[in-house]
Amino acid sequence: MRQMPPLAVCTTFPNDAWPVYARLALETFAQNWPKDTQLFVFLDDGTLKNDVVATLAPRADASHVSVGKGAAHDAFLDRNACRDSDRDFRFQACRFSHKIAALKAALDQIEQAPAPPALLWLDADVITTAPITYEWLAQFMPQGDARFSYLGRDQFQYSECGFIGFAPGPERRAFIDDFWSLYESDALFLQTQWHDSWLFDRLREQRPTEQFQNIAAGVGGIHVWLNTRLIERLDHWKGPVAKQMKRSITDIEALEIARQAREPQKPT
Repeated sequence: MRQMPPLAVCTTFPNDAWPVYARLALETFAQNWPKDTQLFVFLDDGTLKNDVVATLAPRADASHVSVGKGAAHDAFLDRNACRDSDRDFRFQACRFSHKIAALKAALDQIEQAPAPPALLWLDADVITTAPITYEWLAQFMPQGDARFSYLGRDQFQYSECGFIGFAPGPERRAFIDDFWSLYESDALFLQTQWHDSWLFDRLREQRPTEQFQNIAAGVGGIHVWLNTRLIERLDHWKGPVAKQMKRSITDIEALEIARQAREPQKPT
């Protein structure tokens, strides 16, 4: 049995996500994850704090609910509020900045511990469908010389970043600091795309290949999560259609939905 170091999980979500998926994600996390797994939840403002704290009450000692993600993130949002595209997620820097700011804030907190735990980023639209054990989870966290684990997509232009594992150590701090510096300096606007998955891959390409463990290696398509063992216990409601259907969707389903959207509506 492979042993894992202690674990901290980080997530964030906007207020309007609470009734759609975030409440269920936290409810199923509280029900199914090990009680000693530290959970860091970062909220945009105080509107939902009482609801989130109440939802996580069964594991209150291991849950940390924070409002805001730091003054530097507030400043980024203020100076770039008008830059996000209304229609194209590839150019929504403010929307995706919340993820990196939350990771930075969580890392700052966990590194104050005498023995900093491993860190896992988990999107807030991930529903836990069965009990999580460290033995099962270990296969998805960095192993051997790897310092990071992620869902690579060989047949798509950027990785799936709903699940990213970070092993303790200086490489983790350097990577997340470099990630956040793209936002703090506004350097991300020099990139071809502005969302976190694109930036993650650019930073990954600057580092030794052996530091990164692709847990979707050999899996084709776009919705790679479904073809890894993650789906055994974690269902990712990725995209608006999945959230409407309240389950993950396959590549075939996504293509059919896109085809139907392109077809002219028949008169009734």
